[in-house]
Amino acid sequence: MKYIIIFIFTVILAVIVTSCGYVEEDIVPSNQLDIISRFDFPEGDNPWDTKLIELNKTFEVIPIYKSYTEADFNKKWTGLSGTIYTFNEMSDEMAPVYIDFLVDEIFYYYNPEIANKVLPMYFYIVDNFRQGAQAEQIMAYHNSGFDFWYIAYYSNQPNFPHSLSYPGGLEYPSDVETLVKWHSGSELSEDEQEVIRACRNAGIYMYIEKSIDRELIEEPAGFKNGVDYTTKITYSDNDLTDPDNFMNRGFVHRVEPRTIIRQDLNIYLWHFRTLRKQYSLYSLAVPNFDFKCYIRMGMRFTKDEFEVQYPPATYPLINQRYSLVVNHMKDAYGIDLPKIAEGIKY
Repeated sequence: MKYIIIFIFTVILAVIVTSCGYVEEDIVPSNQLDIISRFDFPEGDNPWDTKLIELNKTFEVIPIYKSYTEADFNKKWTGLSGTIYTFNEMSDEMAPVYIDFLVDEIFYYYNPEIANKVLPMYFYIVDNFRQGAQAEQIMAYHNSGFDFWYIAYYSNQPNFPHSLSYPGGLEYPSDVETLVKWHSGSELSEDEQEVIRACRNAGIYMYIEKSIDRELIEEPAGFKNGVDYTTKITYSDNDLTDPDNFMNRGFVHRVEPRTIIRQDLNIYLWHFRTLRKQYSLYSLAVPNFDFKCYIRMGMRFTKDEFEVQYPPATYPLINQRYSLVVNHMKDAYGIDLPKIAEGIKY
């Protein structure tokens, strides 16, 4: 009996010592691929898969173009989304078009030191992505998913909302048809070049916007100097002598960063293509709202185009703020907005 008691005591003591002495080391993955993924990456052995592998070596994100399901888009930080999503299955014909554009015209302009601090685990590339029971709403990108961002492009197939006319009678070719021409090396018309710029800007702005929200990118010193954010603004393009006209007050037009189309509500906001004049004291009170508007304008217009829109002699404050933002983004963060607008490789 004595030996049994001693044996039991020894076993208990050994367990206690082992428990106290063992400290489990934290597992720190070297990159996203070291984390258990719900997707196989790469998704194939095609030339475009190799291109995505190379992208992953620089950017800590897993690009996915065909393995996602509707359930993946419904993942949220709290609760279940329940939103209905529809999209086309990515074909071998379109995959290289989208992926080449993603790598050569979007991620090419990403600053890895900044982007890797805001990128999610997954980046979805989607063909004709729509949401809503009647697929009535389309959006160019989303950078607030549970563990994903997505970027999507659209065609003018019959009954797609994207075949509707642009506001103000403007007409642009569709994303998909223009991207196919771009990929083939065909000469693009001015309107088609504008579509390419809009598609490029939407993808680049995703990480700039998120970096501003995370305070990794800050507005330049003096950006708010001389600007009145409290007095009511007017919007007439004809009465430029009005001191409260939004442009005289130092505000640029709003360039919408996303495409949002709702047939049922008659809402048409076209990303990086059309300009809006509407501001409110509420929107101006939103942190960095004004700063983001200038960044989008810097991506939307080259310097010469900007000065045509806002002649320096007529709008000195706007041009002063534009130069301040452009120089600050380039000097502080290595982001050259006019070169992005022109599609010039660094």
